[in-house]
Amino acid sequence: MVGCGSFIESYPLFGFDLEHYDQLATEKLELLLSIRAQTNVIWSGSHRAALSGQGVYPRPVQNPLPVFVGVGGTPHSVVRATTLGLPVIIAIIGGQPAQFRPLADLYRQTWKRAGHTGEPFVGVHNIGFIAETNEQAAEVFWPTYRDLFGKPGCERGWPPVTRSQFEAQCSAHAALMVGDSENRGEETARPKRIVGRTRTHHDPTRPRRPGARADRPCHRTAWPPSGAAAAGVIAAVISAFQGSM
Repeated sequence: MVGCGSFIESYPLFGFDLEHYDQLATEKLELLLSIRAQTNVIWSGSHRAALSGQGVYPRPVQNPLPVFVGVGGTPHSVVRATTLGLPVIIAIIGGQPAQFRPLADLYRQTWKRAGHTGEPFVGVHNIGFIAETNEQAAEVFWPTYRDLFGKPGCERGWPPVTRSQFEAQCSAHAALMVGDSENRGEETARPKRIVGRTRTHHDPTRPRRPGARADRPCHRTAWPPSGAAAAGVIAAVISAFQGSM
């Protein structure tokens, strides 16, 4: 998975100028594809030293190495990935999945205009947590969500994350896949109907106990679900997918 990232602090850290944001993304992605295609790389760009046949090791086990482009909401990133013939993963960590349908449509339209063969690949990335009940999932996952989004927000001067905001994102048509196995199975399948995606990457973020140290993960009591809960996830996803085809 490659992408521009959500934060900009790394640019001055490595001596890059934010004015070159798009150029850096394009150049580095093209370099990665050159390295993927050949061991001894001949390449030149504007933001690092040229390569004149140096070998790049170790080589990946997969041939070719799978490269997915993660996009958050920038049409230019979608067009760049599509022009290069690469699959995209749309990161949906807030808002509603329906808001991202234009990106998926743009990807497919650009794919056709670029003359690529085969089916275009659109994936979706979600954050979530599954427990035996909706209430248990929300209660266990809330401290982790609060810290996960609250800490970087505090460092950047943003207002703190509230419980009401979290619960709104856990609702039926919002971004977080938090709840019991039956409801979340349906939610996992919903982006297929909205975005028309071919894969969902569900990030079952490890929860922390309330009051636990941030650097000490707690015992994973609710994920992955066991027994009937796990079977419920599978059955709900299969049922929802069949109904959406």
